[in-house]
Amino acid sequence: MPANKNIRIDKSFVHSKPFYPVLGTDIQKCFVVFNRIKHALFKINHIKINNYQKKMKSFQKLRILYSVLYVIYLIYFLYNYLKEKYILLPIYTEFISTETIDDVERQFLSNDAGVTIFHAPTGTQFENCLFVFNSCQGNSNLKYILMRQLQEAFDKFTIVQVEYPGYGFCPHFPISITQILAVVAETFELMMKNHQEIKTLGFFGEQFGSYVQSHIYNYASTHHLRKPDFIIELNGITSLFDFALAEYDFLLFPVEFPLLQWRSKEYDSISAGTPFFILFTDDTKHVLDSLTFFYHMSEKCEHCHLVHLEGKKSFGFLLHENQEKIDKIYHFVESHCNKKSSSNRMVSNSAP
Repeated sequence: MPANKNIRIDKSFVHSKPFYPVLGTDIQKCFVVFNRIKHALFKINHIKINNYQKKMKSFQKLRILYSVLYVIYLIYFLYNYLKEKYILLPIYTEFISTETIDDVERQFLSNDAGVTIFHAPTGTQFENCLFVFNSCQGNSNLKYILMRQLQEAFDKFTIVQVEYPGYGFCPHFPISITQILAVVAETFELMMKNHQEIKTLGFFGEQFGSYVQSHIYNYASTHHLRKPDFIIELNGITSLFDFALAEYDFLLFPVEFPLLQWRSKEYDSISAGTPFFILFTDDTKHVLDSLTFFYHMSEKCEHCHLVHLEGKKSFGFLLHENQEKIDKIYHFVESHCNKKSSSNRMVSNSAP
């Protein structure tokens, strides 16, 4: 068929480059831009991930450090608890109230500590004074019968029974061995300042109280306070660790280990002429402590006496069979203190 020469071709529709290749190039450019954006986002995410991982590593280190510190705190808390409170058995309920008894007086001192005062049946009040330091197994009022027996035996003495902080009518104090030693020492100092008329002063410590009174004696020595003219121990202990070891199961040794931090009982710079009486009963687990401490103190004191009492624990002090021994202790103390006071008067009246 012959070509139609009358057909006209509009050259405006004729492109120098094909349409699809141009479209393909634009798509490629879009992909390149997209890939660059994706790569940039990947880098940003990678940086964020790295920063996050670094933060996580830092957080992990902080968590490990916190865990270590927490474990150390728990160990310290447990150690301090065992050291300060393991052997203490406070009872807050008063089984025998001493507030309504005529010749018994309860006082709170300026340091908020409490004492129970048993007035002397005969003689002048506070002319002679016996400080009593209880065991750590109950309030002071649980020793009421023992106090009555002491009041009868030492009838010319005003008996001052110290209530340990955290016990009995002093629950407003935090309870710990450190607190007991500090508050009782402060209480003793206040009583000495309030009653300077005391002529004869004695200490009586039972079990844990024997450890407390040794601390008070050393406190009086270092603070230039009045020291006792005689000392009595009933079933005394030599150290808090040995006390816990004897009272509780040997398998609890790891638990009792913190008590080794407390020093053994010692009377620093005790006068050789101070009468010292070590009383013990056979049923206690601390007979060996009494014997050992007797041989130790007999090297320091000229008048150190070991006295065996019939009966059980502190109740041995109440038995009629032991009355004669207790009376001998009282008469020895009385005669010794009279000699000492007369000697002091002779020295004070002598010419310089």
